[in-house]
Amino acid sequence: MEGEEDNSGMAYFILSNLIFSSSLQWNYRARLKANYYDIESTDEERLKEENRPPNVDKDDWEWLVEYFGSDEFKGKSTRNTENRSYQDAGHTAGTKSFAQKVEDMFERDKVMPTMLKLYEETHSKNDKTPVTKVAKETM
Repeated sequence: MEGEEDNSGMAYFILSNLIFSSSLQWNYRARLKANYYDIESTDEERLKEENRPPNVDKDDWEWLVEYFGSDEFKGKSTRNTENRSYQDAGHTAGTKSFAQKVEDMFERDKVMPTMLKLYEETHSKNDKTPVTKVAKETM
């Protein structure tokens, strides 16, 4: 309509920042769990001052310890472990979400990548060879 601004650029900016922020939050939590949450310890041990990660507030660490020990989290973890066992074409995107990878490719190439280009980029080694036989057949 005449006189109305096109906000699609702003919407894209906001959405991409939300996706990026969300992935950072979950990556950070995953690193904290991997590096500071000892599965052999008790919550009492985990909550001791010397076992809390640096730069993590006491209340935040208490929440994370409770969350990592919750039935909800353990259920998700078990379900995700099982789901990963069904994957036969491992990817090379690491902890980066595919949505973030699409955004990175768009910024680099100035064109929205096709599903095939995204697949090739996330299922190839540095020398551009597919990571598995299944990935090669899919390409």
